[in-house]
Amino acid sequence: MHKRFLPIVMVIIVLSVFLLISCSDEIQLPQKPGIRGRISLPASSELVPEEIWVKAVEGETTKYVGRVNPDGTFLIPNLDSEKKYNIHFTSIEPEFENKRSVGDRATGRKPYGGWLTDVSASIDASVGSVKMKPLGTIKGTAIRTGAADNYDVMVYIPGTSLMSMTDAEGNFSITNVPQGTHRIRYTSSGYLSLMKEGVVLASDSDDESPTKVVAEASLIREAGIVRGIATLKGAQSHEGIIIRLEGADPEDVATGTTTEDGAFLIPDVKPGTYSALISYPGHVPQRLEGITVRAAETTSIGQAVALSANGGDITGKIFLNDGKPLSGAAVLATITIDGKRYSFSTTTDAEGTYVLNNCPLGDGYEISIAKTGYVTVIMTGVSVLAGVPTVIPEKLLSSEFGSINGTVQDTRGNGLSGAQVLMKAVPDTGSTYTATTDGAGSFSKSGIAIGSYEITISKDGYSDLRLAQNVRVESSGTATLGIQKLTSLQGSIRGMAKLQGTGDHTGILVSATGTRSYTASTGADGSYTISGMEPGNYELSFTKAGYVNQTANVAVEADKASLVPEAILISSSCAITGSVVLEGSPGNSGVTVSATLVGDQGRVVTTTTLEDGTYYIGGLGVGQYSIQIQMNGYITDRSKLVYTTYGETTVIDPVVLKSVKATVRGSVTLIGTNVHTGISVMLKTPDNQIQYDATTAQDGAFVITGVQPGIYSLYVSKAGYESKAVDTITIEPSSEKTIDNISLAVAQRSIYGNVQLELRTDHAGALITATKTSDPHKVYSAISNSAGDYSLAGMEPGEYRIVITSAGYRTLTLATTDVTADSTADLGTAELIIARGTISGIVTLEGRSSQEGTKVELLGTGYEILTNELGEYSFNVPQGNYPGGIRFTRTDFKSDSHADTIPVLTESTYAVPVRELKATHVSIHGTVDVQGTDDDSAVTISFDNGTNPEILTTDENGSFRFDHVVLGSHTIRFSRENAPDITMLVEAIASDGINVGTVRLTPNSASIHGIVRLRDATSYSGVKVEVDVQDKGRISTLTGPGGDYYIGGIYSVGTHTVTFSKDGWDSQSTTVSNLAPLEDREMSEVTLIDTTSPILRGLTINSGANTAANKVVTLHVDASDLGSGISKMQICYDNVFDQTVTMRNYSPSFEWELPSGNGLKTVYMKVYDAAGNASNVVSASVTLTDQKKEVWGVLTGEDLHWTKEKSPYLVTGNIMVEKDKTLTIDPGVDVQFPGAYSLQIEGTLRAIGTEQERISFYGIDNAEWNGINGEADAGNRLSHVLITHLRNGILGHVDIDHSEISSASGYALGGITGSNNRVFFRGTARENEIVGKINAYEASLFRNTIQDDETYIEGSFLSGNEFSGGSAQITIQNSLGENNKFEGKTLTLYYSGMINTSFNSCRILLSNGGLYNMNSYSDCDFLEEGVSWNTWFLPAKMINSNLINCGLITMGETRSYYEEIDMTGNFWGYDKTREMTEKGVSSNLSFIHDYYDDFNKTKVVYSGYLNEPIGGVGYLGDAYYPVVAESPTVYQVGDTGPAGGKVFYDKGFYSEGWRYLEAAPADLDGRIIFGYYKATANSSPRNTGTSPLIGTGRTNTRMLVDTMGNLAYSSHERGDGTRVDYAAKLCQELSFNGFDDWFLPSRDELLLMYNNLKRNGLVAFDGSEYLTSTEAVYQVDSAGSMRFYNGEKSSTGRDSTYSKVRPVRAF
Repeated sequence: MHKRFLPIVMVIIVLSVFLLISCSDEIQLPQKPGIRGRISLPASSELVPEEIWVKAVEGETTKYVGRVNPDGTFLIPNLDSEKKYNIHFTSIEPEFENKRSVGDRATGRKPYGGWLTDVSASIDASVGSVKMKPLGTIKGTAIRTGAADNYDVMVYIPGTSLMSMTDAEGNFSITNVPQGTHRIRYTSSGYLSLMKEGVVLASDSDDESPTKVVAEASLIREAGIVRGIATLKGAQSHEGIIIRLEGADPEDVATGTTTEDGAFLIPDVKPGTYSALISYPGHVPQRLEGITVRAAETTSIGQAVALSANGGDITGKIFLNDGKPLSGAAVLATITIDGKRYSFSTTTDAEGTYVLNNCPLGDGYEISIAKTGYVTVIMTGVSVLAGVPTVIPEKLLSSEFGSINGTVQDTRGNGLSGAQVLMKAVPDTGSTYTATTDGAGSFSKSGIAIGSYEITISKDGYSDLRLAQNVRVESSGTATLGIQKLTSLQGSIRGMAKLQGTGDHTGILVSATGTRSYTASTGADGSYTISGMEPGNYELSFTKAGYVNQTANVAVEADKASLVPEAILISSSCAITGSVVLEGSPGNSGVTVSATLVGDQGRVVTTTTLEDGTYYIGGLGVGQYSIQIQMNGYITDRSKLVYTTYGETTVIDPVVLKSVKATVRGSVTLIGTNVHTGISVMLKTPDNQIQYDATTAQDGAFVITGVQPGIYSLYVSKAGYESKAVDTITIEPSSEKTIDNISLAVAQRSIYGNVQLELRTDHAGALITATKTSDPHKVYSAISNSAGDYSLAGMEPGEYRIVITSAGYRTLTLATTDVTADSTADLGTAELIIARGTISGIVTLEGRSSQEGTKVELLGTGYEILTNELGEYSFNVPQGNYPGGIRFTRTDFKSDSHADTIPVLTESTYAVPVRELKATHVSIHGTVDVQGTDDDSAVTISFDNGTNPEILTTDENGSFRFDHVVLGSHTIRFSRENAPDITMLVEAIASDGINVGTVRLTPNSASIHGIVRLRDATSYSGVKVEVDVQDKGRISTLTGPGGDYYIGGIYSVGTHTVTFSKDGWDSQSTTVSNLAPLEDREMSEVTLIDTTSPILRGLTINSGANTAANKVVTLHVDASDLGSGISKMQICYDNVFDQTVTMRNYSPSFEWELPSGNGLKTVYMKVYDAAGNASNVVSASVTLTDQKKEVWGVLTGEDLHWTKEKSPYLVTGNIMVEKDKTLTIDPGVDVQFPGAYSLQIEGTLRAIGTEQERISFYGIDNAEWNGINGEADAGNRLSHVLITHLRNGILGHVDIDHSEISSASGYALGGITGSNNRVFFRGTARENEIVGKINAYEASLFRNTIQDDETYIEGSFLSGNEFSGGSAQITIQNSLGENNKFEGKTLTLYYSGMINTSFNSCRILLSNGGLYNMNSYSDCDFLEEGVSWNTWFLPAKMINSNLINCGLITMGETRSYYEEIDMTGNFWGYDKTREMTEKGVSSNLSFIHDYYDDFNKTKVVYSGYLNEPIGGVGYLGDAYYPVVAESPTVYQVGDTGPAGGKVFYDKGFYSEGWRYLEAAPADLDGRIIFGYYKATANSSPRNTGTSPLIGTGRTNTRMLVDTMGNLAYSSHERGDGTRVDYAAKLCQELSFNGFDDWFLPSRDELLLMYNNLKRNGLVAFDGSEYLTSTEAVYQVDSAGSMRFYNGEKSSTGRDSTYSKVRPVRAF
């Protein structure tokens, strides 16, 4: 809720509580002072109590406004018991009580009210019952003494808005006044205000509206009058003496002249204290001080002033002793004549010359010449004679001071810096000076008073020196001490210290210990010096890590350097080296070698061997070391014991390490054959954990190598032969074990064969059983060896069934086999197939879109598989029970398992329940963009990753990836050489991977500097040096006068283009690359050549005057040159520029003598720059004439038409154009003002010149005049005029176009009164050049160039203007702007809006609402507090704009009212965009101070920010306005327009894309609201910044739609957030008869529609009230409307549906 409603709400709450708890008519007052009571209405009144307003006023300040309760009671709370109040009752809403109508504004009922005076407040104060009576009228007359008319005296009742303005006769009438005793105040600009007390308004009847006629009031002027007498000595007539009054303020000036008798009278003088300068040509001026002027009084200057004729001149020259001229010396001449003392003063110029003019004749002048620091010269008895200059002989001035210099050295002739030289005056006059010697021991002290000085020289560590003789300082002289030497109190040592075995002797520490301790360090050559030592004996020590210390002794003597013998330091480091051979190994690396200091077991140094077996152990001290050499699989060697020696390396004999593995060899033979190949030999430990296999060679031999030491059994077998075993074989380390021969006999009655187990290479363990078919109890069995061989021997003859089994395999039954005596049967090879079933299931991964890649292991089996994309897996495994269960593992996920025993049946499936693996890690990836280069490689990225930090570098594309990142918060640091680090906080969550996007790394900057010269120019400033830096854009600077430039902030990577350019000169470019960080590179010198001709825009004579009375005129040249500068010019009268035309030095303004004789004179001109380029030719004309037409006073007859033939017109008094009269000024007319006169236009002024013949208004001899005041809006127009020398500017209702208006010290548009009150320009200014201050109200400014130093604009429309020059504040209030440009301004904008506007280098406060859309802000600062008002930076919206290099934006502590500010869709600059990208759209940004810094502040919403600048925003110039072809049809008001509606306005010309306004044929359907804009449903509403003026409806509509958006809030009081269509949007979206350019009219556009269509009966309107696009000023809950039954401007609630809407269009 807005603050303005809080008091009303509080009253309602208090009264509501009262009604609930009260049982009587008594009112419970709050425990604060207040006033209570009850009103009563007559029975004849049609009103009810709640229609009565009550207002409490203290003095003229309203303290409370509210309504009376329905029961007639009222309570005015929170008043001050110490104050008195007037209580005002009225049925007219206070906002409308100053309307000149009687009766209720809605119903026509008679208004009632009441009035109480001097009421006190207290806890229980009551005024009882107040009877309401009809409101009445107070009438009367107010006269302005001495004024031509009595218009616009304000008459009002203080503390109310009841007022009236007088008409020409001074009549006034204040209506709706409550009966009672009143005070009435009369005010008028320039007059003292008047108060009438005790005006009683009363009637005898309860139904009668009384009228009170008060006596005539006379207002007297604020100004005073000064009068007196001034005469000329010896003259008969004293006419024309000029009296100039000068106040403390430079603008407080008034002038007058004497009559023939010497009397003068100066009226209208502002009250204050003045001095009077009284002057007359050829006479000595006089000045009177302390003249006090009071309002409405006449001040007489008591003494008559007599001016003497001019005397003569006094002149001379002043030099110094050295012959140089002395400038700036003060020269004063004084004389007393007839008891009156005269004084004249001046200063010498650069040549030492001085001139005192117009000194009275006489003898006895005293001339004094003085300057600080020099001896004053005084001359007396100087005479001034008539007509003869008095020349004073040249004078020499001697300086009052001299100087002392000298040099201080030590006894060896070295200059001593920092020595103190004390210079003390003798005798002691208190003058003491000090100086300090520089690095060479020199000093110089100037400014020493003349005299003798005692000199003392001192320096720490040296004996003080006092010079034996004092030194004399003469005037302007220099005393030189020569060379003075100090004896040192200290000594020094120097010498050499070196390291044995190296050429670099840096860093040996030299310590001297004696009376005090000193240290030094050697350089690379071993030299050292220690200075400043106290005398005495010292012990020196020389130390360096790794070397043996050395010592020496030395004696130090004062002021001497002692040489120390050279010291040599021997290395203290020892080393051991040797080599190791690994027996049987192809390489010898990795052997551990340890050296242990004997007796110190904790001191062990370890290394490993290289590939060739060598090793080296350095950094050992001297001592005995035990050497240990070891390697896994080899026998450790501890046999070496060595001694080390200082600085030497001890070599150890080579060591061979023997392997710990053994060899087993032997033989197996087959009985009955000589071929023993293929016998299987197996060496196996009892626990079956270690097994070695071999087969015999042809001779039966076998060898098994690499056998670990231990106990083994040996098994030998061959199919068809009996098997044998040898138990308990012990194998020693590195041994060779030989097994005795084992012989195998052929197995009788046997079966043998081979078994192959599927998918196995070791086929051992298959069980082969042979069961005799005739006797099932006869069973023979064997186990296959690793090759799968088996044999069954010693079987009984018979038939056997053979079965082969193995765990996990399907059983195989062979065909029956017969075994006979002494036979063997080879069953061949049989294959066992694995018995299989299926295990299957699904594993999912937390956070992953693909479930692929989980490792599923069947524990205890070796079976494993990876899941597919759906997480599915399946094992086909041998049948059986799997007690180990299943384990699920996946990198970056927590492992899981299915622990139950899994039974697998053949050809069946076991389904495992679904498992989800929880994520523990995730990957993080992204890219790095190194600004300024395409090479994004070599960026080091360090990453904490829990307890396992990681580091990687990017590839050339800048890509990086961290895998296996622990879930949680992590810090990533991006580093690259020559670039500041960037740190990023990343939250790792379960997902497919975290993409951090692109990280931009900005390299450290380097800089460049150099010089750019401009050929033929004297100054090299202003050359633009621009560096195009990749990924950063362009960096630029301008050169200084010497052409020097410096540019920093250049990335120290990549190649950059440097461009040198300046308008008017050729441009050049070069490249710079391979910059080192922080390097400041000097660039080669560049010279630019001027290739552009000067531009000569214009030439004026006497500031644009059309006429001249004197043939000596002043020429003003408007020329420019972008290059070497304008140097020469030629002037002629025939436009022929040849060698006969003199080439003159250029000057922009100079005197020129025209040819004699009256008539038109034309001057032609051409200019040349320093490079010789010639300009175009321009000319100017003036008419020489000796005629002048004087005009003043009220113009009548032919004086109302000023013609060129009678020009120039000399205005010798204030001019008045009466009502209904027109002053016409023809082209080519000059209007001259000799003083501060003005043109008061109550009728009409038409001064319309042409482009060729302008009308000129100007002051003679630079006199300022008081401007033109268009008091009536009667078609006043100035076109193609030149107006200069303004004090006050163009006031009131005057339209100006295509003109030049300037004021050197005052206002160009508008002005101020004598009491510094603003008076306003209220017209239209179009396409003018304006120089000066501006005060404008309800004005329209179109496409002007404005150089202002102070501007105040209220209720106005600004379009296409360029503001520049000066830095004073521009205040824009309740105004609308589009397509403007502000350069270097301090702007305060209240309740205003700006679109498509550029702000460059401005300081800006945007407050109290307003839309700021599609603007450009460059190098701007945004103010937190207003320049003139204490307010906050709070626009309604600031959107779709570029903010480049702008400062901090600070929100107000207004969150309770304005929850958010919409600043979306903007480009904030690359650095700020990067910060927003990194921090997100709801963060604490470094360049916005808002809710995120202080929760009391309004929040800035900056979402939708852009990464690149927006095109088409800011000032667009003429391109902003639509190009519209002029209609071939000329329309009259009332004609039917192109869209079928009625034309109701003709501007008279096309500009800004339109000429006519056309009303739609009909109203929009339905009842439509105006609507509110609120940033959020909880925020208070804001105004957009619309305008009431003609031509603004289209822009108003656009701004309302851009602000409120698709739907407007319908009520801000309910706060229910209802959003509905609204008038501006419906008009903008309207398409009718093929036209879609409709808008909601502004207030004044709607008034035109009423006056031109409704009142003339051209269109019938259905509605009684119509909406405008103009918001109510200062009222966020109201919108402007127009009553179509009487043409009154009104207002309506923004969510009211009472008013109609009539769209319009411009074409």
